[in-house]
Amino acid sequence: MERIGFIGLGLMGTVMVRRLLDAGYPVAVWNRTREKATDQLKAGATWSDSPEELAGQSTLVVTMLTTPEVVEEMAGRIRGASANGSVHVDCSTIDPATTQRLAELAEAEGQGFVHAPVLGSVPQLTEGSLVMFAGGKAEHVQRVRRVLAAFGQKVFEFPTVMQATNTKLLANFFIASMISALSQGIVFARGAGIEVTTLLEILSLSALNAPMYQAKGPAMAKGEYPARFYLEHMHKDVHLAARSAHSMGVALPSMPMLEDLFDRAMGLGLAKSDYSAVLEAVIKVQPSSSDHSV
Repeated sequence: MERIGFIGLGLMGTVMVRRLLDAGYPVAVWNRTREKATDQLKAGATWSDSPEELAGQSTLVVTMLTTPEVVEEMAGRIRGASANGSVHVDCSTIDPATTQRLAELAEAEGQGFVHAPVLGSVPQLTEGSLVMFAGGKAEHVQRVRRVLAAFGQKVFEFPTVMQATNTKLLANFFIASMISALSQGIVFARGAGIEVTTLLEILSLSALNAPMYQAKGPAMAKGEYPARFYLEHMHKDVHLAARSAHSMGVALPSMPMLEDLFDRAMGLGLAKSDYSAVLEAVIKVQPSSSDHSV
């Protein structure tokens, strides 16, 4: 059985560790703030005093971190202390250039690197229904499949890490687009004197419906945004998707609008709110005479 090291105990990481423990894996953890590991340690995880110590005693290291820069730093520390043949599985949402570079660096050290970002948030992870995208060398992806099964219902396999990374960015482009559409729909409905609950019921009875609308809509209508996925993370992902599309020469005409809305939401101090709080940025957009055509 793999000896798993886990780095990154945020909203998702804490639940991921618990699911690994429940699946019977021995798990060592490290986080910049040890207090966040309290529940995991009580559940049976062991504490490592540094990423290097964790990597040195693990055959497989899982990271769930925030930005490409943080992932790159941790990957370097993991490589420097890992044994030949170990595998680093990163589940963070980052950019394809970074994941390709990390895969090449790991291979040069005789180690494996798999990028396995996930689609879904805390509720889906808690019930084990995440969808995952695992990219890398086939032997490494096959090796980590059983571990990833602790998190979700389906693992899509890709021959390169960049394909897995871009699939996740594409998924988050859809999420950002859908929450933007719902936010604009709520503002439109209010302007027309239509109850948001009526709008949501109409959506639920039509081909226009989506689980996100029903999950997020009622709280958004009340101006409440309990965090399941921080707005600051979606802000980062929108910009990463825009950058990746540009590098491929792919035109996404709606992307500048999404970037602007999430920039505005960040400017409103909503970084630690749920990403659905982008509604507040939509509310504050002032219409102009050029916003319509006859």
